[in-house]
Amino acid sequence: MEHGKLTSLLAPTGTATLPLLHFVAYRLWWVVMTLTLVAAAAALWRLVPRTTE
Repeated sequence: MEHGKLTSLLAPTGTATLPLLHFVAYRLWWVVMTLTLVAAAAALWRLVPRTTE
């Protein structure tokens, strides 16, 4: 069952798999953007000097 699902994802033959691919791409975009924002915040946090010791 999983193998058939993977094959249909790799080679979509109809429009039934398009919403699923769009959903996966949308979620992946959100994950990448979140990780980018977290990495940028961490870099800025390290750059700001600690004056409140």
